[in-house]
Amino acid sequence: MFAPWVIENSLRKLPPRNGFSPHLANFLLIKKCATSLALLLSIVFNDSFRTSTVPQSWKKAVVTPVLKKGNASFSNNYRPISLTDPFSRIFERIICNRIKSDFAHMLSVHQHGFLAKRSCAYSLVQVISNYNNILKTHKSLDVVFFDLQKAFDQVPHNLLLNKLSSFGISPPLVAWFSDFLSSRSFSVKVNSFIDPSSSSISSGVPQGSVSGPLLFLLFINDLLLSLNDIPYLHVAGNADDIKIYSHLPSCLQAGIDLVSNWAESNFLPLAHSKTGLLRFGSLNPHHQFLIADSPISDSNSVRDLGLRVEPDLKFRAHLNRTVALARLRSS
Repeated sequence: MFAPWVIENSLRKLPPRNGFSPHLANFLLIKKCATSLALLLSIVFNDSFRTSTVPQSWKKAVVTPVLKKGNASFSNNYRPISLTDPFSRIFERIICNRIKSDFAHMLSVHQHGFLAKRSCAYSLVQVISNYNNILKTHKSLDVVFFDLQKAFDQVPHNLLLNKLSSFGISPPLVAWFSDFLSSRSFSVKVNSFIDPSSSSISSGVPQGSVSGPLLFLLFINDLLLSLNDIPYLHVAGNADDIKIYSHLPSCLQAGIDLVSNWAESNFLPLAHSKTGLLRFGSLNPHHQFLIADSPISDSNSVRDLGLRVEPDLKFRAHLNRTVALARLRSS
């Protein structure tokens, strides 16, 4: 798996930028020395994999808070992005490519996040097309949008490792991930200042790492597969963004219950107050849906993967905002 030529090819694919990682490794120098480094890294990588032991420097991250949306004064509006060791990233990329090659067929076809030949745009086109087709036939459709609170940061390591084993991933690789996820620490970087102190991490997959997104997809995959087993229920996922829809209220409620129970048993809390419900169609019965025994409130519009969706599917609010922003930026 870690032959020198494989590592050399990975090193040559590094971006040609003359900068330093948080661990003071120069990216351009690593790229230019790909041939010389390949054999040495092959020895290190094979030893790490054979012993299921990860160098401590690979477990240290520098976290940069990136504003998602909303007021910049509130810490909850920031997404933590991890900057990790470049050699760790090369190792992760090689094993992630192998996992995708061997197990891609086991991932839900309804998952569009972080996968080749799938995207937010493709997911939206497919979903909107499904909405229209269902409405033509049944004149009624309800869609529920779920909000998993800080999902990437909350993933329990023991459950994740069990799911990796259930997928059929080899015991040595599961053991390597176990060590990779344990005893992790991070420092915070704001502008050019890096806090000299560090904090430990006991859960979650590191955002900004190479393996983090794939590990999360493997963790949440059983939820999408279970939802797909409910008749007349449609599901669409983009990493931690999950929505389900149906023209039959009973089937949609079954899906809501399944998601709620899955979130509880997997220790990924749902933000019930942020659960969105859109109703479509002239014959919509306006059934009362419940999540954890609490009613789900109707929404006038929902922001879905960057697209503002309204019950009439005209996208006027989204178009008006886009035009307004374009005029503002061009002025």
